[in-house]
Amino acid sequence: METRAEELAYLQAEQEIWTDDPTSFEKLLEYKSNPFWKAVTAFCNNEIIGSIMAWKEKKEDIGTIENVFVTPRWRNHGLASQLIIEGLYYLKSCNLGEVQFLVETENESALTLYRSLGFEIMKEERRYWIDL
Repeated sequence: METRAEELAYLQAEQEIWTDDPTSFEKLLEYKSNPFWKAVTAFCNNEIIGSIMAWKEKKEDIGTIENVFVTPRWRNHGLASQLIIEGLYYLKSCNLGEVQFLVETENESALTLYRSLGFEIMKEERRYWIDL
């Protein structure tokens, strides 16, 4: 995602997945400001069909993988696993020893995928919010 057009294409693809809470342009820029930030994105006929973002946490020596998605038509073909594995190789090349995911505890398909790749639940976090 080097150009504004690429960023907008990414945000549009992601918005189709997370219709209730898509990433804003400002949040995307915040993600991109992290050390070693990289998007690993899969395309078919110039259309984004899946993506992940990876980076190093600013205050820790730990990698993060976020915003994992695959469009519905391309699910159950191993694409999410491949994107995550590419992200892991990238973060390892940045000399990071650990990688974390943030995932909703009710997202059983994501939890199953992450466990199949060797991830373990280290801690759970609850977030509370209120509309103002």
